[in-house]
Amino acid sequence: LPAEESAEAAARHFAEVRNKGKAAGEFLLRRSDGGRLWASVRASMIPGERLLGIFQDITKRKLNEVERESLIADLEIRNTELERFTYTISHDLKSPLVTINGFLGYLEKDAKTGNMERLKNDINRIQEAVNKMRHLLNDLLELSRIGRLVNVPEMIPFSDLAQDALKMVYGQIEERGITAVIQPGLPAVFGDRQRLMELLQNLIDN
Repeated sequence: LPAEESAEAAARHFAEVRNKGKAAGEFLLRRSDGGRLWASVRASMIPGERLLGIFQDITKRKLNEVERESLIADLEIRNTELERFTYTISHDLKSPLVTINGFLGYLEKDAKTGNMERLKNDINRIQEAVNKMRHLLNDLLELSRIGRLVNVPEMIPFSDLAQDALKMVYGQIEERGITAVIQPGLPAVFGDRQRLMELLQNLIDN
């Protein structure tokens, strides 16, 4: 008997047999023991208004097709995410490079003037930018390995996200003479910390 999902298609199939004398199709059937199988059905009318049907079990092929379609869909998702992340990371890598380049100039000036406190700050800023680049590259390697980046979502004070994002684009802000002020009392947000910070970084940078 046709399974519930195939009942309508099976009815159309047999109506076609009566009208045209023969028809073929693939249906999900229900066995007498309650099991289910896919079958290729070829039916035709024979003398005496009788119906002759030939059934072929195609369950294995159908399961393989479903698995293939699932793999293709998963591959498309991974390719889309890889394209999006590659675009994002190519943009994000510019921020730490600008920061490093800017603070190398400050480093040279502060070394000449002997201002050790500013010299130490310059080195820390460069180290932060290097760590950011290392993190981005590790993310890219992880994405290429597993095909998807998923961090555990968490509650994060929005002011902390903004502060971290500003640190990453400090070189551009300093270079353009911009003063950035974070409004106090901002609410917490729930999400992927790294992805949210990168979003803010891109908004600030643009």
